[in-house]
This record gives sequence, C-alpha cells and structure tokens, in this order.
Amino acid sequence: MALGGYWLSINDRSKWATYEKAKESEHGDGVGFILNGDGVVCIDLDDCMEGGKPNQQARELIDSLPRTFVEVSPSGRGLHIWGYGEVTTGRRFERDGLKIEVYGEGRYLTVSGNALVKSKLAELDLDDLVG
Repeated sequence: MALGGYWLSINDRSKWATYEKAKESEHGDGVGFILNGDGVVCIDLDDCMEGGKPNQQARELIDSLPRTFVEVSPSGRGLHIWGYGEVTTGRRFERDGLKIEVYGEGRYLTVSGNALVKSKLAELDLDDLVG
C-alpha cells in the first residue's frame, strides 16, 4: 500500500512518497524503494542466509564487489546489495547455487534497514556479474 491506503504503482509517480513521508504512514507494512532508472541498482540474493549469516556463495559475491550498502531482506532469508550502476533490463539467474536478481528500473523492493554492511553506495560494474 502507498500513502493514503491505495495500491502502489511503479508507473504512477503521483503515488510515490519520500522516505520521510512513507515512514510516517499508517498504511501498509514497512517501506520500500522504487528503482526508476536513475542509476540506483539492487542485487537481490534469495535464500542465501544460514544461521543469520550469508552463506559462502553470497559472501564471495559481496567480497568481489566494491564496498557498498548491503542489508538483510525483510524476510531474513536474503540480501539486498545496493549501489550505482547501469541495468537496462532486470535479470534473474543462478550461479553456483546462488539465486541472483539484478534490477535498475521498474521494480519495487521492500527494505529492512537491517544493514549487514553499512556504507555509502558504490559504483558497481555489473557486466561481469550478469555476463
């Protein structure tokens, strides 16, 4: 739900809100971020947490990237790696058993604020990742 109790649309900017307004809303459950093609990207890793820590494949991926903000997803089972980059078409794939989604536009992601790595967003070269 967006502010005012109506359903959010990634295509209707009139229903978007700032973080400050969203966190004050009494509607919905938590907050999210809309990737709108402005250069902010997210690498979404699913089912990669074991005992509250990233599994080996997730840790290796994180270590291969520049230091950037990484949070545990709201489910507690995955990770969101946030940064700057260029992604024209979102992609889903699996590498070494790691479920990976990469998005830069046309996607809404819930956020937890539960930082695994607290850092400013870094420039991510995604060519090697999405190959």
